[in-house]
Amino acid sequence: MPARNQDTATVVVSGDVTMDWHIARAQLATTRTGWIEDQGQTRVFWQRGGAALLADLIEAIAVRLQKQLGIASTIYQVEAPRAPVTPTDSRFHHAHKRWGHFARSSKAGDQKPVWRLAEWLGVSISQEQSQQGIWPSVVDDPREADLLVLHDAALGFRDQPERWPLALQSARPRWILLKMSRPVAQGALWEHLHQYYADRLIVVTTIEDLRQTEVQISRELSWERTAQDLAWELVYNPHINTLSRCAHVVVSFGAAGAMLISRQSASAPLHTAETSQSLIQSRLFFDHKVIEGMWEQEHPGSMSGYTSCITVAIAHQLMLDIERPDLEQAIQNGLSTLRTLHLEGIGTEQGDVTFPIQRVVDQLMQNTTSMSVTDVQDPGRRLTPSVGRFQPAPAGLWTILEDRHVGGLDQVAQQIVLHGVDVALEGVPIGQFGALITVDRQEIENYRSLRSLVGEYC
Repeated sequence: MPARNQDTATVVVSGDVTMDWHIARAQLATTRTGWIEDQGQTRVFWQRGGAALLADLIEAIAVRLQKQLGIASTIYQVEAPRAPVTPTDSRFHHAHKRWGHFARSSKAGDQKPVWRLAEWLGVSISQEQSQQGIWPSVVDDPREADLLVLHDAALGFRDQPERWPLALQSARPRWILLKMSRPVAQGALWEHLHQYYADRLIVVTTIEDLRQTEVQISRELSWERTAQDLAWELVYNPHINTLSRCAHVVVSFGAAGAMLISRQSASAPLHTAETSQSLIQSRLFFDHKVIEGMWEQEHPGSMSGYTSCITVAIAHQLMLDIERPDLEQAIQNGLSTLRTLHLEGIGTEQGDVTFPIQRVVDQLMQNTTSMSVTDVQDPGRRLTPSVGRFQPAPAGLWTILEDRHVGGLDQVAQQIVLHGVDVALEGVPIGQFGALITVDRQEIENYRSLRSLVGEYC
């Protein structure tokens, strides 16, 4: 085991590992004797996935930090091959994805083809891991760690304590960063983490994984409603409210934004209407021109790795300053990086159709502030007692517009006429439906509800 230097941060990366198989198929139009023939080309590329991919990204960040700032880190990671294996190797889970050529954007003049996800083909579960109990473990696993990064993809790691790093059993890491897939807030790992490490636990998950975990969070109506729905569920829904014990929770809305939920005191009591929300601070990072799912519609094709971008962005800030990490900057960097990943597609300079580690790290280390940010109003602040329980009292809806322009909207209307919507309403959610632009929350929600109904009917 390498000797631990007092000035060197110890980072341990573990969790579910997959062998990723990228199946790249492109339709190429070729001209032959005056007629067009479509020829399909198919290539297959192997890459370490899951916790191993996170480790590769964090290692690349550590190299940059050492070179640029002299910040040293020692990375310990789960055992996984660095040379290609066969698709039938039963020691590992195998994930399969089919990639295709898509136009960079739906806008005219931006039709450059890029590799984006055409179809998720699923995971082949390792028989040795599931039946024989043969699991990869951390190489030279240290008993102490400054940062512990865990990848929980619900592929077995969460329910096998013998696979967990020694730092979870013999010490208290300064921070634990957990990337968690559905079902959220379940399993032996989660019970252990939230019981013993809640005050130093940062959870990264997605809004879609939460929606699959018995919660009611609105979809594609308004940023205000979705943010308040999420804040409410995290405190009052018994299926997921253990998340509110964590130091921080980051929920991704894909390329449209994210929400940071931070607990002000890990030792204070929970689950009473008078105190729970006052202990939680919620910050929404959002693109004010779109709602979740809309940005991706303008850029055809899907993309994997969104949550990994946010996770490694947080790891980057923790490695920069383990005592006072700038999580808001991490979220901004993560969202900018995942958008760049989607725009440019996957693939390396060598021509391999694989996750572009170096390109992602390049973007990640450029501090950006492309998203609007606002505090989320406590959805229970107007609760009134009624027969032994609390119910929302009648009141006006919270709007980001009124938060930004306190004292009346007359001047806002003037600024819109004089300077246009983009200047006058910077950072305010905007609903655009054809030639109609509206900033009224209720009107935006009504139009989007109608659009969803028509879309489902079509």
